[in-house]
Order: sequence, then C-alpha cells, then structure tokens
Amino acid sequence: MTGFEQLTANAVVRGPLFPEPVQVIVCTPLGESVKLVGKGLESGQLYEPILDAGQVAALQVSAEQPPFDGDPLHFRLDIEALRLALAHKKGLGF
Repeated sequence: MTGFEQLTANAVVRGPLFPEPVQVIVCTPLGESVKLVGKGLESGQLYEPILDAGQVAALQVSAEQPPFDGDPLHFRLDIEALRLALAHKKGLGF
C-alpha cells in the first residue's frame, strides 16, 4: 500500500491512473487527498490529478534514483570494450 509520504519530488509513479510513467514534480496535501503535479517520462505531458488515498494506494512508486544493482560482469565487459575502442582510436592517431 502506497502512502502519501512516498510521493516525493523526482519519484516515478506508475499505475492505472496514468498512461505512462510519471515523474513527480510536487505533491501538495489537500485534506484527505493530495494534488500530484508530474511530467510524463515518454510524452513530456503535464499531469495534475487530485488523488484520494485509494487512488494513491493503486500507484507503484519507484525510488528517486534507480538501484545500483547491475551485473558486475556485464559492467566489467562494457568497460573493457570501451578501453579497447579508445586504445584503437589512439593507435590510429585520432
């Protein structure tokens, strides 16, 4: 269950109320409801719904920053590929 306190600036919300993921710009309490102002991540459209507790509970809230839990082997392979590409360019006089 999602609470109003999770709707912080830069959080990303998804759910049946929005056709796309929405980044929260500001969230203002209005009694037992909350006004969410957010920007669609795909379209850039501005959303300004007033949500009650039930609607907020239907939302999935992602963290402000994505988790840093990628595969370390893939990271190392990517870095090695970049190193080789840079070494090749330097060898060609670029």
